Order: sequence, then structure tokens, then C-alpha cells
Amino acid sequence: MKIASNFSGSYVAILLRIIVKLFCCLYCYNCSYANTATADLANLLANIATLKANFIQTIIDDNRQTLQQSQGTMYLLKSGSLRWEVSQPIHQIFVVHQQLVWLYDPELQQVIIKPLHALDVPVLLLTKQLTTLVSNNFFLDKVYKKNHYLWYRLKAKTANSQYHLMELGFFNHKLHAMCFHDNLGHKITIKLQHVSYNVAIKPTIFNLKLPANIDIIDER
Repeated sequence: MKIASNFSGSYVAILLRIIVKLFCCLYCYNCSYANTATADLANLLANIATLKANFIQTIIDDNRQTLQQSQGTMYLLKSGSLRWEVSQPIHQIFVVHQQLVWLYDPELQQVIIKPLHALDVPVLLLTKQLTTLVSNNFFLDKVYKKNHYLWYRLKAKTANSQYHLMELGFFNHKLHAMCFHDNLGHKITIKLQHVSYNVAIKPTIFNLKLPANIDIIDER
């Protein structure tokens, strides 16, 4: 299944915003703010300055049927830059950089540009401090172990939140999986493979090289 070209409604666009928000502002987290488990989660995330990994993303409906599976590579800077490149089933590139989000679809010969703040939660969550995220949007509901992973489960505080449940899975103190449950009964799982933390990432990786005569839809 092809990822929709309607950028504002795409799962990838929304999830990118969550990922960016979750990592960007953890520098400012005050561990005295919350309980030990919340502080532990903040410390785990705060140790990630850069992240490079392959990913497999799976979307499952409430009948446990797979709606979509995609895979590719991701590059993340905690300062707020993210490149999410889908290689299968359709080549697409999503870039978050300098408060803008770019969606490039080579098959359609089209790129869409949006301001980061124009996207709905959960991408929005990643630009907030964890204190704000937890106090205003989510609360830490449970910490548990499953399949060798240590999972932190966060629940939304309001019933009208687009994503009511978010889970982060760690192995050997490193993030290896993320799960998001939306209000339509879908579960979006992202598994990270060949993960490299705190390695040098060239800033140019977040600059899209676009061919000539491409259709540019600028919604800034």
C-alpha cells in the first residue's frame, strides 16, 4: 500500500512529529519533576544525541490485520533534524529540518513543504520538553519487560487525543522499538535495526537534492 500523498493525513508525517518532539527538548528536563520511572525514561532519551538506524514500520488494524508495512533508514539529531527515508514498498523521503517538514515522492515527482507546527499530534509532541509532554499530554502508566525489552507505556490524558497510547522499548539501555495506538484502533509499530547512537551525522543529509522541473507544493 502506498503512503498517501496527502501529507497532513499521513501516518508517517504524524509519527515524525512525535519522534522529533520526543527527543528535541530533553536537555531541559528536570529529574526532580517526576517519579523515578519518568526520570529514568528521560535519562535514557537524554543520552541520545544522534541516532542512525534501519527501521521496519507496521500498521495493524483493530482486527490484527496488517494494513501497511514499510522499511527504510532514519537519521536523527536531537537538535531537531530528522530524515526518514522509505525504501520499500514505495521510495519516499521525509525530512524535518529548521522547523519545516518536506515530503518528497520521486514517483510522483512532487515535494510538499509544511511548517512543523502545522502537523497534528504526535509529531508535535517531539518539540516539547518532556515535563510539558507528560504533564499536559501523557502520563507514565506502566513499566514492564517483554521479549527482552524494557517498555515504558505512556497514556494520553484526554480521550480526544489522536494517539491514546505510546510505548517505547529499550534493550541494553538503547531505544529499539516504538509503538503508537491511535483512536481508530490502529497500532503502529516501529522496530529499529543496526542502530548507531551518538555517531557523527553530516548536516547535509537533511538537505534534499531535488531534480529539475519537480512539482513543488509550498504550504509554509
